[in-house]
Amino acid sequence: MAEIKLELEVEEKSGEKNFKKVLKFAGVGIAATIVDFLTYQFSLNILFKDNLAISAVVSGVVATFAAYIMHNNITWKERDPGKYGVVKFVIWNAIAVFGLRPPLTWLFSTCFDWLYGFIYFLTSWIFNYEFVKSTGVYVLMTLVIMFLNFAVYEKLVFTKECSVEGEKVDVKGVRQAREEKKSNGVSKKKSK
Repeated sequence: MAEIKLELEVEEKSGEKNFKKVLKFAGVGIAATIVDFLTYQFSLNILFKDNLAISAVVSGVVATFAAYIMHNNITWKERDPGKYGVVKFVIWNAIAVFGLRPPLTWLFSTCFDWLYGFIYFLTSWIFNYEFVKSTGVYVLMTLVIMFLNFAVYEKLVFTKECSVEGEKVDVKGVRQAREEKKSNGVSKKKSK
């Protein structure tokens, strides 16, 4: 009976916690994106003059360290990433920074000139075309990476126990037990 009560408590709190987690993720994402964008602009305009791909990689590395610290202490603070959490985080972000950012940068810099031209047409009195294009590439690339990051962090990085009213609960174990119980209940009803 205590097990069922604990499952219900976890289930009730999970919807509320998921919404709060998404808000925290968004807040941390905004902060990490500011770090990322400022590093990107610094790299693009000072360190690696007009090299979009290298600037995207450098800013991604810097933002990765900032993001891990913030996500570990804010977004998923109730979870323990375990002894391999930071390794999984770094591996995923290495894939995202070195494997996904360059092709996304290429895709968004070559296939969306019409969009940047339109935005430049609307904002030419404020921004030059290169700023509009480089910022557009960055924004589109960042949006794709952010969606992927949330899924990977939630499912692969911050997966260890969380606490419900002071007791450690294995979230995956409870979820699997609940799914097994449902499937067993369905198969018992069919056999009657």
